[in-house]
Amino acid sequence: MGYLAFGGRAGGAEPFFEIIEAVVARIVRPDLGAAYLGTQGDIWDAQKDMAAAFVGAMLTAIVLIFASKRSTSRA
Repeated sequence: MGYLAFGGRAGGAEPFFEIIEAVVARIVRPDLGAAYLGTQGDIWDAQKDMAAAFVGAMLTAIVLIFASKRSTSRA
């Protein structure tokens, strides 16, 4: 269960960085914020990044759980 908690925390870091990136863009150059963020015309870019990070963190946690169970069953 510790691996899932780790995966949740790792996936939870991505939204933090997306928010910081957006805030910095608005402070530094409000007129060029969207260009700085690199949305390239995709208004859902940040959400897609966060979803990909979350799915990756969960898949990693699941793989680690199975690897841990497999190594303990061999011992």
